Amino acid sequence: RKPLILCGPPGSGKTMTLTSTLQTLPDIILAPLNFSSGTTPNLILKTFQQYCEYVRTPKGVVLQPSQSVGIGKWLVIFCDEINLPKADTYGTQKVISFMRQLTEQGGFWRDDCVWVSLNRVQFVGACNPPTDAGRVLLSDRFMRHAPLLLVDFPSRDSLLQIYGTFNGGTMK
Repeated sequence: RKPLILCGPPGSGKTMTLTSTLQTLPDIILAPLNFSSGTTPNLILKTFQQYCEYVRTPKGVVLQPSQSVGIGKWLVIFCDEINLPKADTYGTQKVISFMRQLTEQGGFWRDDCVWVSLNRVQFVGACNPPTDAGRVLLSDRFMRHAPLLLVDFPSRDSLLQIYGTFNGGTMK
């Protein structure tokens, strides 16, 4: 499974659409993360500690969702505001580079110099356009792995149906 990113103006429903859709899937465990300008790869590593377990296999060490969250389930890490982490002096967003490595290479080097392969882990994200204040353009190297879906505000007819259904349900 490849990463996926929804991009659109504030208030267009990106986060709500992704979270509500992913929560309905039976084989998914959703780990929501809120990115900020100071987000580092440690946030992802802490998420792995919370939801995953290391398993020794004949092919090496594998990190996969722990059995306590459900056997055979996928961990989907939802990175909200994925383009907020600030770039360093060289223009690199470290957390995005780490996610690129996890996606491209399928794992990471642990502190004890052991390669850890990922199993059943996927990243999805949501962001405002990079033209908005405080946003950083995501690297092409990462974006080549992540389809980008553009989201806009619902049409007038859609809003009438949404709020008509909502109001009709609450007025009963």
